[in-house]
Amino acid sequence: YIPAKSGVYNVQIYPAGNHTEQLLDIRIKTEPDKIYTAAAIGTINNVELEVFEDKYLEDSASNAYMRFANLSPDSPGLNIFIDDVPVVYDLQYLEVTDYLKLSDGKHTMKVERADNNERVISHPNMVLKNGYIYTSYMVGLVNGEPFIQVLIPLDGSSYIKTNDQD
Repeated sequence: YIPAKSGVYNVQIYPAGNHTEQLLDIRIKTEPDKIYTAAAIGTINNVELEVFEDKYLEDSASNAYMRFANLSPDSPGLNIFIDDVPVVYDLQYLEVTDYLKLSDGKHTMKVERADNNERVISHPNMVLKNGYIYTSYMVGLVNGEPFIQVLIPLDGSSYIKTNDQD
């Protein structure tokens, strides 16, 4: 995360190690007292920028929270299971869920294609802690490379304070 004042910003994306072949040039607007995560999505031939607002949750100090985002451009809908319990059905490309309250400790996450129930991700040792807010990003390709995987960073709202937060 980088600190930025509210306003309009120009974001340029280039391939790693290459500062001449621009993949994307886009303007984004930020608002005061908000925290954002920006993700380069799509494929190398069709790069886009998706911006997510990281939310503060009232009782996040005594609970762990997670939301799910499907950023796999060739995936069908995805079903997501936590500890073998279905928590999300048919999550479509670019769809983001609301936050789900989860207990702290070790969990297993499984992600299946909604169209044929084929497992595409298995994360057997996901550790969550009370007081933290997470987003699970499904990235990569179901039918190609880079292969689909899950990235689970802390949301910025877990550790960044803004002026409108109590």
